[in-house]
Amino acid sequence: MVHRMGTLQRKTLMEDLFQDVIYPQRMHLLGYNKINNQTAMVDNDGHLSQLIVSIATGIPGTNKKGKTGDEPGDLKDGSEVKAAYRLDQKGGKEDAHIHFGKMNREQLEEFFTHATLYTVHHGLTVSGHYKCEIHKIDMTKTDVQNVCLAQIGAGKKDLQPRLYPDANRKVLAGAEGGWGLKALQAQLIARIIQTENDEAIIDVWSPQDPKPIEDGLKIKKKHLDLLGSPPEAPSKNPDLMGTKKGAKKFFQECILDYKNRLNRFTRLTNTTPMLGFSFLAQHLASMITGIKGENSKSDGDDLEGGGEVKEAFGEPWDEFSKGKDISRWNLTPKDKEKMMGEGENPWTKFVGLWFISRKNRMSVRVFSPEINHLHEQTKQYWEQFPDGTNLNIFMRGDYETITSFSHRIEEPICTLDCELLIHLRETDGVEIVE
Repeated sequence: MVHRMGTLQRKTLMEDLFQDVIYPQRMHLLGYNKINNQTAMVDNDGHLSQLIVSIATGIPGTNKKGKTGDEPGDLKDGSEVKAAYRLDQKGGKEDAHIHFGKMNREQLEEFFTHATLYTVHHGLTVSGHYKCEIHKIDMTKTDVQNVCLAQIGAGKKDLQPRLYPDANRKVLAGAEGGWGLKALQAQLIARIIQTENDEAIIDVWSPQDPKPIEDGLKIKKKHLDLLGSPPEAPSKNPDLMGTKKGAKKFFQECILDYKNRLNRFTRLTNTTPMLGFSFLAQHLASMITGIKGENSKSDGDDLEGGGEVKEAFGEPWDEFSKGKDISRWNLTPKDKEKMMGEGENPWTKFVGLWFISRKNRMSVRVFSPEINHLHEQTKQYWEQFPDGTNLNIFMRGDYETITSFSHRIEEPICTLDCELLIHLRETDGVEIVE
């Protein structure tokens, strides 16, 4: 386990993580982005960044997605981890921030009890190389707390400190006294940079002796000379779009290979294996339907022209759920009009994916109901429950055969009868189950 490793062992492990897992995944996604226009963002939910901090610090994770039970934070010691991902964005934008979540004063003061906040910032060097910077913030400092409280006092409901100003890699956000990680007295504990040959150079490694945040603005010449040019993304065959062959290839390269390469690291850090599959589900939906995405990590439709993608993970007691919970597609009230076929931007396509894992072998089934059927069924539900919080479509029944899903077993008001678009199963390779 990572907490038994020395700092140099963990540094080598960090190099392995980036070279064996993160860089190959990023380059594959950049290649697929060229043909399906789905985002190439690797760490879409921040859980990969928790794993990165575990390796840097030697503090194990909680092996959970989110905070449940007795776990006080993202890591075993109660520390929090926040991430920002500002590379490979739509239109070349660079505008990521650390997202605390919406908080009032009482909630913020509760957040201070975590004592230590680690931030992981994925961005670009001035020369355009992917770099990952890890910072440590002491949340017990009165000055740090006052800065946060002042932001809440100024009427902000969500704290969003930046490391760099938008579209600027040369100066720190808040360098002149404004709001940013510098104002929170963040210190740099590690930096990893991708070379032309997809190697990881760790030019800052000081988990026990954090460096000034300003050290992230410079790179020594001996390290610059090793970087070369930013690596080029591989080309993918556009004829793969809208085919079972294309879906199978993506499932192998970007889901199975990624998961299997990650296994070693999730075990050593006690981190959940459910790392960042949401955007991968959108890629897979594009590959099987032939409908491109909008190259967005948050704004816009999942599929061009009003398509929506939802994913569910696990069945009771499998490697994903590790419990008796039934997985679901979660349809939220904010999309009520869209799913009912109303408003300015109604859903024109719905694709639902169901992933499971048995004996560490993953399968996915991809479904799509006829869109008018979806509109009618969801409208029946919301008319019956106008103040409902969520419409959960549960994954009940025999995984190998079921194609109909509902929000409850007895007298369901909303039932989605779906077409099975593809069933992919991990074997020694990938099998298309007919």
